[in-house]
Amino acid sequence: MATFTSLPSELIDKIAKLATRANLILLLNVKNRRIYYICRPYLYRHVKISTFSALVAFCDLVVANPDLGARTKSFQHIGILPSEARATCATAIQSLRSLRYLKLARSVSILGLFPPGATVFPLLRTLTSYFSEEIPAFLRAHPHIHELVVSSCPSASIPPIQLTSLELFSGAAALAGAVIPGSQVRRPTIYWGGNADEHQCLAVLSGVEALNNVVNSWHCLRPSEIATHLGPRLINLRFKNIESKGVTDGLQEFFVGLTDALPRFERLKTLTVMQPSCRKFRCAQSYQSEWSLVEFWAILCPTLEEVELMSRMRCKKESGHWSVVGV
Repeated sequence: MATFTSLPSELIDKIAKLATRANLILLLNVKNRRIYYICRPYLYRHVKISTFSALVAFCDLVVANPDLGARTKSFQHIGILPSEARATCATAIQSLRSLRYLKLARSVSILGLFPPGATVFPLLRTLTSYFSEEIPAFLRAHPHIHELVVSSCPSASIPPIQLTSLELFSGAAALAGAVIPGSQVRRPTIYWGGNADEHQCLAVLSGVEALNNVVNSWHCLRPSEIATHLGPRLINLRFKNIESKGVTDGLQEFFVGLTDALPRFERLKTLTVMQPSCRKFRCAQSYQSEWSLVEFWAILCPTLEEVELMSRMRCKKESGHWSVVGV
């Protein structure tokens, strides 16, 4: 009778490729050297590091055993990188030739880690980073990047890369004017935070033909402002943490303003309104329940197909009729 240890190496490799991390640990406990060396690299498919000690340990491990990084698909570094560790870190990360997703912390210098103009990651598709003037050079060397997530606007110009997905935070919203018109971005997303320059952002985005998602955090922009500039273009709109100070009067003002602005959204399909406390609310005397509010919004904005309120109720339009699909 055949046993697991007698299986061909190709079949064990396919099993390890589909296994979860917990199952991989079980496979590594099998007392068989061949199985151990086949399965071990898959343990580092997705690496997320937040502490300096963990970063040093991973880099030392990969430098000493280059085969361990052969299966790494994503690498996230969200901690601090001291100058004395940059050389080791650069050597380790550059050995991850199968990398498809790369996220670097604010303290990491792109050119300090990677040779200028060199294509280090031939398979890289997604880059997430705090933007600086160094990153355009990295993008020119990696024109195959299709998804870009940035946090602040660079001083240098962006190369003409063809993006399918672009996520810009408040400090980088002006970058939309430089990237979107010359590319085929299908999923642009803009995040607004408390420190955003909303007038600059709105002025830039008003010229964008199609804007898939806008996430407005901490009530930074009023619904009327978003409707005036982005109403004909916006497809998905999400308000996050609208009750930043827990003031009931502010909540009522917000819902009244959103209700007044909805008729100006000509293409809006999904609307999400989130609040940390998720307590019962009433936005006006005429609204007796959240459901009646959703019905009223559906009349004001006929293109709406899905509404989520306060993380407590999700309504969806199917075959022309609205119904509650989640509470």
